[in-house]
This record gives sequence, C-alpha cells and structure tokens, in this order.
Amino acid sequence: LFQQTNARTVDLIFLSNGFMFLMLTLYTIVSGELQVAFAYCKHHWSVFFVLSLQAASAYCGLRCYLTVIKEHGGVAGVLLANARKIVTIVLSFLLFAKPCNSSHVGGLVLIFVGVYLGVLAKKKKKSNTNRKEQPAAPSPRKQPNNKHDHVV
Repeated sequence: LFQQTNARTVDLIFLSNGFMFLMLTLYTIVSGELQVAFAYCKHHWSVFFVLSLQAASAYCGLRCYLTVIKEHGGVAGVLLANARKIVTIVLSFLLFAKPCNSSHVGGLVLIFVGVYLGVLAKKKKKSNTNRKEQPAAPSPRKQPNNKHDHVV
C-alpha cells in the first residue's frame, strides 16, 4: 500500500509509531498500568527525561538503519544490526561485573562466525554480479592474410 502511494520513510515511521502509541496507550489504560506509571513519574521526574532521551535515540537509530538499507541494501542492514548486538554484548560484559563462562564465549564466537559468513556471502554475491555485468570476450577469428584465405 505504501509503495503504491510512494510514501516517504518519515511518513512510514510516523504512522507506524503513531499506531503503536495508540495501541500501547489503550492497553495500558485497560490494564491499569498507565495510572501506576503516572503516579511513579510524579515522584520521579527524571523518568520523563530518560524516556524522552530513549525515544529520540531510537528514532535517530531507526533513521540511520533505514539509510544504510537504502544506500547499501538489506544485507548490509542485517550485518550492521548484528554488529550492534555484538558491541552491546561486549560492552555489557565490560561495563557490568558478570561472570563469563564457556557458554558466553561460545555464543559470542557463533555470533562472530555468523557475521563473518554474512560478509563473505555479500562479497561473493557482489563478485558474481560484477562478473555477469562484464561483456563476454569476443571469440578469436582468423583474419585472412592473402586472397585465397577467406573466413566464412
């Protein structure tokens, strides 16, 4: 529907976020969580600042992600998202004291291998595309070198 109307990315983000805002607001009203949240925020004003900062960061991140997809394709977007997850996991272990066991190391290795295989697949696809775009070399033909030697 949006492709047929040539909607801009900004419009898509606004509509999808607006729809989710309405749905979540209705859900929190029905469940009673909205009243509890407002009561909490009355006593802790910094929560509004943190939530606003999170919303602004999420919006900026989404815009950057969509720009990467637009300029470099979906594979690059997936690789970027996975790289972000890796950085988040590594920073989590560096910034917060956590025990690191063999399962954590194995999982991190699997993530790195997955990202590496994705990069290899993208490079292979790119090289295959470049190979297909190059014109085929002309077949060698014998040139006549005297009047009795003609190419048919």
